[in-house]
Amino acid sequence: MNIRSLINIHQKIGLSAIIILIILSVTGIALNHTEFFSLKKQTVTQQWLYSWYGLKLPELKQQASLETGGQTKSETLWASQFDTDIWVNEKRVTQGELIGLGVTSFGYALVLKQNTLLLSPELELIDMLNNPNAERVSIKTQKPLVLAINNELWQLNPELTDWIRSDQTTTDQMPAKQNQLLPSEIKEKIENNYYQQGLNWERVMLDLHSGRLFGPIGVFIVDIFALLLIVLSISGYYIYRKRKPQRY
Repeated sequence: MNIRSLINIHQKIGLSAIIILIILSVTGIALNHTEFFSLKKQTVTQQWLYSWYGLKLPELKQQASLETGGQTKSETLWASQFDTDIWVNEKRVTQGELIGLGVTSFGYALVLKQNTLLLSPELELIDMLNNPNAERVSIKTQKPLVLAINNELWQLNPELTDWIRSDQTTTDQMPAKQNQLLPSEIKEKIENNYYQQGLNWERVMLDLHSGRLFGPIGVFIVDIFALLLIVLSISGYYIYRKRKPQRY
């Protein structure tokens, strides 16, 4: 092979490797200074990247609202179920199957399929009562709280320590109010909480640097270009030696 053909091949290899070289250089610098750029602390919020990794946010399965009647205006308390996680407003409380919300003399009741959580006005846990197979909950603001359990109506006793048979004939609300949607600002805050537990930019940069972001074929392509860079280095040195003016 003459020197002109070798130079032509050298140039084509160099041009084809430009994009990969830029990616490797940028990601390498970022990973080398991961603490400076706070890559580990910065969470990924781009939905398409989660989809690319095959990850998805928990699904909103159930929601319930309760008018709490604030001092100056009516306020709404929201409970939601994302997969099995139960949230009250933007606070994750427990896991289970959401039935609804109710009012007690000390605060609120978060009713789940198997138990009821008694919460303070600040949404702190006061106590937990068992109520296997709860079906519906009365959400009227007057007390006592009434549940439908196995087709029978039960209410909280005055001490909030146990369930007793109720004198009511029916509940007034189905498990969760499907006609009202969880406010977008609350849903966004809950989703951001899940994002913070998911991908961070250090992981993305590392996968991009190694090619793993694109699966096995991405790793293979990076390996091929690594070999081409070795060929580029050798051919470059060879061309330099051949074209170097000889001294007499």
